[in-house]
Amino acid sequence: QTGIDWVAKRDDWIEAVEKLFDTIDEEYLAAVKDSVQVDRTHLKSVQEPQIGEYKSAELALTVGDEQVVFSPKGVNVIGAAGRVDVRGDRGEATLVRNADRSWSLVLARTPRLQLVPLTDETFLEMLRSVMR
Repeated sequence: QTGIDWVAKRDDWIEAVEKLFDTIDEEYLAAVKDSVQVDRTHLKSVQEPQIGEYKSAELALTVGDEQVVFSPKGVNVIGAAGRVDVRGDRGEATLVRNADRSWSLVLARTPRLQLVPLTDETFLEMLRSVMR
């Protein structure tokens, strides 16, 4: 017994992902709302040690004929309180949840982890980097 409430940790993570997607939808995309389709209907199965299998929403942004998918990777990740992978036609990016519940964008993993806070500016820069 590790003293960790895995169900609470899972539920907190699922809620954190939902809140991240709300922020993306309502704040970061506010200026480009007309040109972006937002889809949160797809549920992804996530399998994690200790927690088991659970469902978490994915966020798909469609701009023209291009799609960017935000896919929760899991809550049990090294160096963060959760991870969301971002896939676009031109590349991938990673968002991590910090211990203080804020979100950051991973700029580099090596030689050492480099993070920048996730803001509307860094969000749009990340989108540009993964899209054609």
